[in-house]
Amino acid sequence: MGMHDQLPPPAPVIVIMPAEIDLTNQDRAYDQLYAALASGADVVIADFTGTTFCDCSSMRRLLAVRARAAVRDAQLRVVISPGGSPCRVMQLMELDRRLAVYPSTEAAARPPCPGPRDTPGMSPGPAQRSHPPLQPG
Repeated sequence: MGMHDQLPPPAPVIVIMPAEIDLTNQDRAYDQLYAALASGADVVIADFTGTTFCDCSSMRRLLAVRARAAVRDAQLRVVISPGGSPCRVMQLMELDRRLAVYPSTEAAARPPCPGPRDTPGMSPGPAQRSHPPLQPG
């Protein structure tokens, strides 16, 4: 009867991002994330651990993916190696405050603790809302 309520959540979909992401390949890279969301995944993990370069416009596109995930009641989780170039770009752009960032795919794949459906990795509070919206373009 209520057996479907007992099923474990589906496994996260992990998308391995390219070694270098810039204007020449960012559409292809991010299309993989959108396809994972379109497949019905509850959690999509963007794995940047093998990425050595990601320009600012490419990194900013993660916000659009996160917005698409939210519309689908899904989560985007980002894995970035601490200290790497993408990590520095993300910190400079303060995206680490706006995205759920994890140090490893293992950490990102763990189910969230029971409780409010906040995005793991983000600290609650007014600072979350203090960023002005990004200007298009």
